[in-house]
Amino acid sequence: MGLCTYCGQPAGFLRRRHRECQASCDEGARAIAATVADAALATDEVASTIKALADRHRVRNEHFNQAIEQAWASCIEAHLKADGVDNAEEERLDAILKAFGTSRRQVDAQGLWAGVRQRRAAEAEQRIRTLLSEAMLDSKETNRTLDAIETDIASAARNADLDRNDLREVLVHCLETEVERVLEDELLTEAEEKAVAAVSSHFGLGEKDLDSRGAWTRMVKAAVLRDLTNGIVPHRGGFDPRSVPFRLQKSETLIWVFSNVDYSTVRTRREFRGKSAGVSIRVARGVYFRTGGFKGRPVETEETLHVDTGLLGVTTRHIYFTGTAKSFRVRHDRMVSIEPYSDGFGIMRDTARATPETFRLGDGWFVYNLLRNIEYLDD
Repeated sequence: MGLCTYCGQPAGFLRRRHRECQASCDEGARAIAATVADAALATDEVASTIKALADRHRVRNEHFNQAIEQAWASCIEAHLKADGVDNAEEERLDAILKAFGTSRRQVDAQGLWAGVRQRRAAEAEQRIRTLLSEAMLDSKETNRTLDAIETDIASAARNADLDRNDLREVLVHCLETEVERVLEDELLTEAEEKAVAAVSSHFGLGEKDLDSRGAWTRMVKAAVLRDLTNGIVPHRGGFDPRSVPFRLQKSETLIWVFSNVDYSTVRTRREFRGKSAGVSIRVARGVYFRTGGFKGRPVETEETLHVDTGLLGVTTRHIYFTGTAKSFRVRHDRMVSIEPYSDGFGIMRDTARATPETFRLGDGWFVYNLLRNIEYLDD
């Protein structure tokens, strides 16, 4: 005869529990969960109440451990559905677990605390993004210094348990978002450029940090176009003329270099299409004489031919292309037309036998505006 796992008394043949004992234990587990969730109770009150409930409902041994684990999990799940778990609630729950000789790691079989950390990290990132947006404004508008804003950012990071590397990653992502925001109109004012430089410098972020997703390069491109429209020769690309295979003239300045550029031309193919007309007359054995002839017309078709892949340089006077099989330069004033594409541009030279030439380089909008705005330098 088996003994009841709850009360220890005989439970009957092949039975391990009394129904009433199991029902009482289940009721006790629910009461324990409600007690753990009651934030109004002090830790010692919670502990004494849980002990009393466990004795009254015979919640013992593994059943008691399961009840504590389920109570903690239910409380965390409820908080995640609401406003999350703040630091005060975290300390309260940890104190309750400690009172019964267990810890968060031991009761978190479902991995719920990872959800808490993710929630906190997301909230901290949103807070830091808001603070960085404030930092981008003029200090006269916010009446706050970068040091004061940095203090708030550090506080948000501590609340989310972000270490130094985590915080740096969040700062980079948030500042990249700010760069994308100021470039939504494809323009970059001097004030916006100075603000990005000041904030990134204050938090120790460099060009490589902000260019992991191309934000810094986009900002530099926007600044280059602004300089050109103002009639200023830009020196922002950081390209050393000695490091590129272009033989520049003394009167020109290298503005930008594109790599992995596909250069193509249009080739015209001519063929005759028609049919043969006339009859064949037998003259001798195996010999025939044919009257009439071939009637046809020439048909021309155009096809795009990939010529080479290489570097494209844009200077104040020319565009240069250098690949493994083809190298040339074209003066800006020798290009009759410039046609923009989503991933590049096409040109037609001012020559009698010119054919369309295309350059595929990824950023068609920038290179088209770059070539068109160089005209302002000649005004």
